[in-house]
Amino acid sequence: MKKSKKLKRKKVVKFLDAELPVLKLKDYGTCVKKRECNKASCNIKTCKEYESIQPYIPKIEEFFSVDMAVAETIAFALANDDNILLVGPPGCGKTSIIEIICALSQREVISFSASEETRYSQLIGQWTAIGDKMIFIDGYVTDAMRNGKVLIENESDFMRPELRGALHGILDSKGSITLQSYHPKTGKPFLEVIPRHRNFRWVSTANTTGLGDDQFKFHGVQLQNAAARDRYKVIVNVDYRNEKEEAEILVNRTGIDEDTARKMSAVAWGIRQLVRSGRGEVSFEFTMRRLLAWAAYHQRKENKVEALKLAVLNFAQDDPVERNTILNIVRTQFGAEYLGEELQ
Repeated sequence: MKKSKKLKRKKVVKFLDAELPVLKLKDYGTCVKKRECNKASCNIKTCKEYESIQPYIPKIEEFFSVDMAVAETIAFALANDDNILLVGPPGCGKTSIIEIICALSQREVISFSASEETRYSQLIGQWTAIGDKMIFIDGYVTDAMRNGKVLIENESDFMRPELRGALHGILDSKGSITLQSYHPKTGKPFLEVIPRHRNFRWVSTANTTGLGDDQFKFHGVQLQNAAARDRYKVIVNVDYRNEKEEAEILVNRTGIDEDTARKMSAVAWGIRQLVRSGRGEVSFEFTMRRLLAWAAYHQRKENKVEALKLAVLNFAQDDPVERNTILNIVRTQFGAEYLGEELQ
């Protein structure tokens, strides 16, 4: 009786209870000589005629931080071939957390930002004349589908509903897309069916869930129909990190001292709470990008008031009430001396 082979456990990256397989890196390299090579046995690794083209794996900072609860949900979805929609305020790290997870699991990424001007040919590809020949150049979607990449669609709620409808077949669990093509040798037309590669994943990010924006905070968002929203297996809500986590990120990314970082995060959260209260005192969205910019300029400039102006105040509305509200929150955390005579 033959002994059964012992299966080796695949290498995985863990996010709480979710395990995501780490993929083997591809090599899209091509041999310059190709079939003209006369070597009986060619070792591509040592061949000087071989050009290695590495896949695009996102690069992450030396220090990175993720919300493990959100990462767990995303990892589960990626492992189970589920389409994902990440919804949250601007600058809260929706795209970053996907890129970090993809980097850790060695998944190739293609990303694009949707808008009203996004064209079908950009997504699906188009025929292009190269010399005296016509060749088909893949778009974002077809390239990701063929090669098993993670497609990150940013600002998905900006895409026109009619264009979104054309993608419904791709977003189905066993989806595919059919292209009009022609045979390179016979020249006869035929319909090419591109199935979903086993590693292909679709991830969208947005500021709304596709139901519009009653508060008019995100101009240009489109109403998406129920069929489009139903193509996502999960909708994940992403928010800004808490004050302690934000302070740690500021310290590690900019080198600012812990006490100042904590106060800056407290200012950001104070402003966010006012915005979310809907009282209309402040409309300024204090993103993580603003915090990092403020901390960076605080480090570089001797005049701390100038750093506050450049990174924070100049991004708020030109409204004395809003400006004074922000200054009061800064004064509460840092004290009146931080603002100096100029902003008292």
